[in-house]
Amino acid sequence: MVTRQGDVATHNRLVAEAAPKLAHCEAVMLANFSTSTALGMVEQALGHKVLGAPEAAVAALKHRLGFDR
Repeated sequence: MVTRQGDVATHNRLVAEAAPKLAHCEAVMLANFSTSTALGMVEQALGHKVLGAPEAAVAALKHRLGFDR
């Protein structure tokens, strides 16, 4: 795996290059924390907002703890 070898740039590039295959989807979420590092590149490739696991996890935790009120 590219990220295990420490090559985050190549990992992110590969994720972004695969993103156009998801252009037909109404919503895209990078569900693995490691793929979330490519979020900006994927958003650029798709031309719209992409959801990321870290942000979703923090939002869910804030909600459960009552910090979103």
